[in-house]
Amino acid sequence: MVKSDLLFVIATKNQGNTIERNVSLCLKQTFKGKINVLLVDDKSTDGSDKIAIKLAKKNKNVEFVNTQGRGRVKGLNKAIKKANSKYLCLSAGDIFYKKDFVKTILSYFNNKSIAFVSPFSDTGGNATVWQTKIIQDLNGFDEDFNEKGTGFRDDTDLAFRAFDKGYKSVFTYKTAKFEHEHKLNIPTLKNKLKYGWSRLKIHRFDPLLYKKHPTRGIDFFDIKLGFIRNPKKDFAVATGLWKGNFDLSSPQGVVLVKGDTFVKKILIVLMGLAYVIAIKSVRLYGSIKYKKLLI
Repeated sequence: MVKSDLLFVIATKNQGNTIERNVSLCLKQTFKGKINVLLVDDKSTDGSDKIAIKLAKKNKNVEFVNTQGRGRVKGLNKAIKKANSKYLCLSAGDIFYKKDFVKTILSYFNNKSIAFVSPFSDTGGNATVWQTKIIQDLNGFDEDFNEKGTGFRDDTDLAFRAFDKGYKSVFTYKTAKFEHEHKLNIPTLKNKLKYGWSRLKIHRFDPLLYKKHPTRGIDFFDIKLGFIRNPKKDFAVATGLWKGNFDLSSPQGVVLVKGDTFVKKILIVLMGLAYVIAIKSVRLYGSIKYKKLLI
């Protein structure tokens, strides 16, 4: 791979309607250093791979890798190994960066102990920028967290491993700006139900994270009695209370039911309680699978 100051690693699957804009904004940053883009497609069926190949042919700063359906985590690891850059931004194909995103986020790397800077959370996630050498030394993501098409808790596990080695992170949501297009793509009831189930089922990886990081896991999950995730926290996540709103929503910013009427608020309470029961059932499944009790 051609050497660069920063490499955008864009993991994409069936995001053909957003990839071109995504790549364009990555390459139009105000940052004066060299930026490259590596598109990692996980066996798209909507023609995204063809669009990515076309973009790579048109621009020498863009490369393409097809992971043939092996899953997002494995695809990212393949890209991390190929990276030849000082910094690496882990992205998705439906994220749109403001023009000063890179310049802003790199300003926080003011000493060598900072492994990553994230506008998503203090344990990483979408749009997180890593020092490439550090993420390579950590051997990238643990592929036990891999799931076809996506992955979950892999970024938190990676962050915890970095912290265990004495590295630090910076969380900068207010200054490093980006938009996530998927917030706007779930208008129908069918899509809302599909999205809700997709967000629910991935919590089967929670017990695996707890098993790998039992001490950090207690605080991260707010665990009571050694195996119960605080139900208030689960309810707050589902109903938006964790961020001061009252909507049936996800931490990714997708609002499924807006609490703008009394009837809707009652519905949100009922759905929030149902979510608590459902997510604990999913974690119980994960507990059996990974042999670490967390519900």
